[in-house]
Amino acid sequence: MGVAVIVVDHEHRVQVWNSESAELWGVRADEAQGQHLFNLDIGLPLDGVRGALRRVLAGADERVDMELEALTRRGRTVDVKVTLLPLGARADGVSGAILLTAPLDGASVDGRSDGSDGAG
Repeated sequence: MGVAVIVVDHEHRVQVWNSESAELWGVRADEAQGQHLFNLDIGLPLDGVRGALRRVLAGADERVDMELEALTRRGRTVDVKVTLLPLGARADGVSGAILLTAPLDGASVDGRSDGSDGAG
């Protein structure tokens, strides 16, 4: 699996939701775009992201990395790395943020390690 990419504007509204985000969280791009990130019903514990996202949007942090336990769209627990980056730095601040999310240790969305055939 690749990296789930979510781009939000300064008001936390989803601007970009890639196919990996849909695969990981079970919400299609057309369902997510324009929605407030914190109103989406996804398995990423957004309360753990909220403060870091605010700091990135305020220009206080240029990058935040964290590891969180999440629940995939298939109901499996997975440890994920979340990276938050500012988007569109302007004189009056940043215009949004990029959230990159990927399972740790090569785990796939269905809970198997990449390359696993599920046999065993």
